[in-house]
Amino acid sequence: MKIYDINPLCVELSFEEAATIKGKAQVLLRKDIDFRGETFSATRSRSYVGDDFNDETSSIIITGGTWRFYEDANYTGSSKQLGPGYYSWVENFGITNDTISSIKLIAS
Repeated sequence: MKIYDINPLCVELSFEEAATIKGKAQVLLRKDIDFRGETFSATRSRSYVGDDFNDETSSIIITGGTWRFYEDANYTGSSKQLGPGYYSWVENFGITNDTISSIKLIAS
């Protein structure tokens, strides 16, 4: 019998994060790969993600809606659109690491 360690596949969410994941548009930006590090949560478009998260995103969780991620503030620069899913490393999905500055909710 083989025993597998599934801990690397699990993501621990805070109570606040878990409570918001239910039937509405939401995106969670994480500072580190594999959903680690600090979290920035949004349920609406943000023309600037703030000084603490500007150019700091390495992984993304989208629980609802379709979102566009921009390299620059005010929805400018290169962008990539993603739908619901778990994106453990942004570079695997066409977003350069640590470049997101603004996010736009395209469809909820």
